[in-house]
Amino acid sequence: MEIVHLSRKKQSNNFSRKRSTIPPFLKICDKPIPEVKRLKILGIIFDPNITWKNHINYLRQKEFKYLNALKALSSTKIGTRSDHLLNIINATIRSIFDYESQLFSSSSNSNRQKREPIYNAALRLALGLPRNTPLDILRAESMNGSINNHYNFLCQKLITKQIALKNWSPNA
Repeated sequence: MEIVHLSRKKQSNNFSRKRSTIPPFLKICDKPIPEVKRLKILGIIFDPNITWKNHINYLRQKEFKYLNALKALSSTKIGTRSDHLLNIINATIRSIFDYESQLFSSSSNSNRQKREPIYNAALRLALGLPRNTPLDILRAESMNGSINNHYNFLCQKLITKQIALKNWSPNA
């Protein structure tokens, strides 16, 4: 039996917060595995310092595409109802926020805040509110909280679910 290796799929990354590290020399079947600065696994971009900066910038670009589509849907010619637009926001932009939210607990607050204006702009478009609408009014009208609170809620939900498991241990 022969194992086929795809050379483009073999990559390594040394995760460390140190400024300079010696990269390990890894091999599979006597072929070296290249070390990369950015490693993408299941749509999540890992960088060596685990700052999530590259991944957040990637997600911002992705969310801007959804925001542009939402602008087209919210135009007066189409006349989509605001509750339908809020459902679209929750299905597209908010689901991107939810997918990796547990990983971002180690991210800096400034990195997490980079994505909040996109979400707020989407809510303003859906509700037809002007740009200068205060955030507390925007959140009350849309019945959605801030993304930071949503991150914390999802992390607490994950921890509670893990504790509820019978075979849970803090070392796992």
